[in-house]
Amino acid sequence: MGKINQNVLFSVSDRTGLLDLAKAFSDFGYGLIATGKTCQYLSENNLEAKDVSGVTGFPRNFGWPRKDITSSYSWRDFS
Repeated sequence: MGKINQNVLFSVSDRTGLLDLAKAFSDFGYGLIATGKTCQYLSENNLEAKDVSGVTGFPRNFGWPRKDITSSYSWRDFS
């Protein structure tokens, strides 16, 4: 299948099933973009992926605290 002018962004900590999912998107012609170690993992497993920082031009973490489903912080943490 030809290249689609669309991309999929991956940023995961649990990589279970990631290769199958990423390969399916790639086979459908989507470009793969991923954060740091996720990008490295995809590349090491022969899937062409671009690092999100290379696409955006911004470093992976531009000074903001990491926020995920298990973390919490208040506005005072930003000062």
